[in-house]
Amino acid sequence: MWILLAIVAFIVVVPIVAIPAMVFLSVKGMAGVEHSFRPASAQDFPDDCRVAAQTDQWASPKGFRYLGQYSMRMPDTVFIAAWQLGESPTFFCMYGVQHKYVYDYLSLLTPERSLTTSSSREGFTLPRPPGQYCQAFENTDFDTMWHRHQESLGYLQTAGGITPQPVNTSFEEAFTGAIAEQLRYVQTIPLWPIKGLKWYYVNRSRLSNKTIQEQHRSGLIQLPADPHWRE
Repeated sequence: MWILLAIVAFIVVVPIVAIPAMVFLSVKGMAGVEHSFRPASAQDFPDDCRVAAQTDQWASPKGFRYLGQYSMRMPDTVFIAAWQLGESPTFFCMYGVQHKYVYDYLSLLTPERSLTTSSSREGFTLPRPPGQYCQAFENTDFDTMWHRHQESLGYLQTAGGITPQPVNTSFEEAFTGAIAEQLRYVQTIPLWPIKGLKWYYVNRSRLSNKTIQEQHRSGLIQLPADPHWRE
């Protein structure tokens, strides 16, 4: 019996200690990460560049213009490939770490309002500042993700009362600025490392595979047009 109790205690206690520590070390480890953003050469990332070239075969016919490839320490080195939809503030991104890839669509509606549509629930590991919205659909093709991204952009404008404004920013500024702002926001939350337990075990599952409309109607997020909206 005592062995069983010890196993149960281990299963319960280890995550309670490990997850807050992981969140704390991850956030602190990414301090100043925006300064490590730099162009990446095909010589240093041959496999990642090959995957990016394959991805471009989908992106280019859709009107996405290839911007280039970059690397960044977060704290592991991440390969980043980016495309932009014409001259609009909408980007398509590919992130690679050890031959595993995640894809995002990012649209800037205003300097303070954005929508990210991701292929991974890991985007919910840390909360985002109010007005920065995220949805994630795992095991979903690019076309379906793009369709859901466009639908949610429309919902943010109609139900959310968000009026798009001109946003003149480069991909580097948008990408690194969003990371820095998110890290600052997380550290303003009281007991944020401990709350990492909820973010990791609850939010990732509860928010995953739900559109912005579904998140909103379930009361999981608030929009600027809501009566109790807080910036």
